[in-house]
Amino acid sequence: MRRKPLCSTPVAGLLVDQHDFIVRDCVALTLPSVAAPVPACEVVYQQDQPLALLTQTPFVGRAVELARLTVRLQETRAGSGGLVMLAGEPGIGKTRTLEEFAEIARTDGALVLAGRCYEGEAARPYGPFVEALAEHARSADPEALRADLGVGAAPLARLVPALRERVPDIPEPVALQPDEERVRLLDAVAQFLIALGARVPVVLVLDDLHWADAATVAVLRHVARFAARSRLLLLGAYRDVEVTPQQPLADALGALPRETTYVHLALTGLQSTEVEELLAAVADQQVPEALVNAITAETSGNPFFIREVLLHLVEQGKIFRREGQWTSSLTVEEMAIPHGVRQVIQRRLARLSETANRYLRAAAGFAGSFQFDVAARVAELDEAQALHAIDEALSAQLLVPASAADTFDFTHALVRHTLYAELSPPRQVRLHRQIAEVMEKVPDDGAGEHAGEIARHYHRSASLPGSEHGVVHCLVAAQRAEPSAAFAEAADYLQIALELSDSGDARRPRLLARLALALTSSFALDRAEQTATQAATTIATAEGTAAAAEFLTDAADAMWVAASVPRAWSLAMHGLRYLGDRRDATWARLM
Repeated sequence: MRRKPLCSTPVAGLLVDQHDFIVRDCVALTLPSVAAPVPACEVVYQQDQPLALLTQTPFVGRAVELARLTVRLQETRAGSGGLVMLAGEPGIGKTRTLEEFAEIARTDGALVLAGRCYEGEAARPYGPFVEALAEHARSADPEALRADLGVGAAPLARLVPALRERVPDIPEPVALQPDEERVRLLDAVAQFLIALGARVPVVLVLDDLHWADAATVAVLRHVARFAARSRLLLLGAYRDVEVTPQQPLADALGALPRETTYVHLALTGLQSTEVEELLAAVADQQVPEALVNAITAETSGNPFFIREVLLHLVEQGKIFRREGQWTSSLTVEEMAIPHGVRQVIQRRLARLSETANRYLRAAAGFAGSFQFDVAARVAELDEAQALHAIDEALSAQLLVPASAADTFDFTHALVRHTLYAELSPPRQVRLHRQIAEVMEKVPDDGAGEHAGEIARHYHRSASLPGSEHGVVHCLVAAQRAEPSAAFAEAADYLQIALELSDSGDARRPRLLARLALALTSSFALDRAEQTATQAATTIATAEGTAAAAEFLTDAADAMWVAASVPRAWSLAMHGLRYLGDRRDATWARLM
């Protein structure tokens, strides 16, 4: 059965399709805030669809934050840009605040570029910068784009293929040493954004930076240093509760205030007066104080949690619309608002069909957006069943369409985490293996676009037999990362390849060697030296001492380029011991 789309008729922040509702079973209900009984009707969604009206929570509060952002925008217009970081827990309204300010900036004549980071295997090196620059390239005038790219066109086109679609004659960049390649790329991004800012103030929005890879953080820090002296405002957002010391963003947060003009905005829960304003906007009427206080206490003023609680009450039939307004005959206690948002999400999932839940459980194994047909095959559903499941999930506002065709994502990571947490550890492991094996069968253009994602699913199911099949995908992912100087990501995939390979795998010595060089290029120098020494030992056993000495020559050279002279000398001395009495070109380089 084909699902009818919602019409664009706004009703107090809601979208209501006036043709998809029928009225039945009129009863008399009493509002807590109304003295006399009023007639009301139960509203039922046709085609047995859930009553999913809260398509977007009204924007309330955040006046102080928007005011500070507006001041920074005016300073940027005058040539003093910089970096503003919004921090807060999941669902607190960071993305919505970014969207509201972006609209203010556009109205004020600024050019707004936007990109976001993705979790886990959905991440891409330099992801938000690539997304933002690609979107700009598709709409920019080719000649203006050519002028703004300047001498950085070649390295940027390798990073952002969409640039070459608009300016086809961009040449291939000259090959450089890894450290020089990295510096050239960082500088190309910065100079391009500065050139854009010379024509029009630029606001670059970078969302979900808690998931940023090391390459993205490196570009952020580099560009931020120049932003303070240009008409470029970087606006980032991250979940402070998810930034651990091991994540790339952690070090940057300590260094950025010293490196550029920096403003930190911490978003907290809405106050009870703001929650009342939000509920009144949704209800299009005054909301009882007891309900405001109950929802504020239950959600701590978190807008996403408020939305989930409201959807829960609507779907339970505890509150409903009559003549354009929300109403109920129940007291707050009788509404039985469940404790904890996870319980709210679980109860909403329980109202879906088993087919829809089966599809969503399969989708929960993906770290970000997922392809419709891939999730269907993992869930072992035919196309008709999967389409019905998607319709249910979209109507319940648990999924939203993603940017690419036939791809979807969860409305919030908490929905996916709730589904995933309900799976036992053995089922989680087997889900990742199923995803890896299904994705292997999906045709691509030969460029290995999904190799990294497949590799990580094999890694998360490494306890099952056959995990060594993930090694080839790791190697492809590492090969894709290296040309764009994403050496930390290449090192991650090479490390995964080692963990997935058997102890007797003949590729292990050279995997260790590649890992050592990638670690050196990403400046993880202590670990690089240890890995290089281990690689030399395994190469000596597998290929002979001469091969081990030749590798250590390359490793010492790389360490020298990374400006770690003591480590370079240490590796060179180790290489000389492998040579013994030989006096050849390798000996000369080591000496």
